[in-house]
Amino acid sequence: MKKSICLIVLLTTMSIMAENKYENEAPQFSNNKYLLLENKVAKNKKDTAKAFLYANSWLEEAKKDKNNEQQAKAYKVLMHLVEKKFRMIYADSLLNKALDTKNAETIGGAYLTIGIAYYDNKEYPKALDSYLLADSYIDKTKNQYLIHKVKYTIAQTKFYLGYFDEAISLFTECINFFREENETAYIKSLHGIALCYNQIGRFDLCSFYNLLGLKVSAEFENDEMIPYFKNSEGINQYKLMKYEKAIKLLEETMPEIEKRKDYVSQTITWFYLGKCYWETNQKKAKPLLIS
Repeated sequence: MKKSICLIVLLTTMSIMAENKYENEAPQFSNNKYLLLENKVAKNKKDTAKAFLYANSWLEEAKKDKNNEQQAKAYKVLMHLVEKKFRMIYADSLLNKALDTKNAETIGGAYLTIGIAYYDNKEYPKALDSYLLADSYIDKTKNQYLIHKVKYTIAQTKFYLGYFDEAISLFTECINFFREENETAYIKSLHGIALCYNQIGRFDLCSFYNLLGLKVSAEFENDEMIPYFKNSEGINQYKLMKYEKAIKLLEETMPEIEKRKDYVSQTITWFYLGKCYWETNQKKAKPLLIS
């Protein structure tokens, strides 16, 4: 009898210990599950159909767990995976789940993602509204990288809306911060401020930042922005009425821009090439201006 009682006590104790063990391990397992799905999405980002399936699985798991933070993350990933014109389908769900977390960084990140979706669809006033809301939340956090990422997006949008002086102020902050934090963001901020100075007629400062951008890009072995700094300087040289220099730079950058299928930059380059040809050789300009 004593042996039976001891056995029952032992089994009960083991059962309680096992339950406690699995209760402690459950959050860890859950976090690992989401990390695994996040890694699957990242590894398959070139195969968007496959990545989309993993992102959907991520969302379904988060819904089962009633995990608002992970649902918001999954919706954010889904927005980045679909075509630009379909991104806003997920915007309300992303924002609702982000708001449910009551976490300033998560809510700010959601507004930032929605702003990017508006920006990519050229809805610049709506993008700016979303970025400013993102800024109001993220500014409450201590995440300086995210704070300056939002400043960069606001600067970009203000440039497209024609608020060049305000954009310059924000790009300056980004340059000072990203110089030591992120080389790509630093280089893109240099390009942004160069474009702004061109628009307000400070061609000397535009050239300064274009040349600095080329120098820094070469130092970091970052080739992505080199054609864009040269293209910016080509436009700058046109405005300085140095047409031959402008033609050389614009013609040099055109093949790389065409290869990247950057149709906006292509159109702008054709426009300025046409104007340069018109000033130097009207016959060559006509086909470009007519097209």
